[in-house]
Amino acid sequence: PTPPPRCQATNAEEIEQHLEHLYQHPEIGVELGQRARAWIVKHHSTQVLTDRLEELYSSIITYNAIKSI
Repeated sequence: PTPPPRCQATNAEEIEQHLEHLYQHPEIGVELGQRARAWIVKHHSTQVLTDRLEELYSSIITYNAIKSI
């Protein structure tokens, strides 16, 4: 539902501008990196993936149980 924190760029010039900005302001890069790591943990941690798989498997079992009635 929420996109990962990142610098948006559509061409090489915008990428260069972002890189230069991050080079000139390393604290912004550190903060962006911390937010990105937090986003990854929130959306892709082993617990999140385990919960999603459990939900999927449960829905398959429920569907098959209802279908066989």
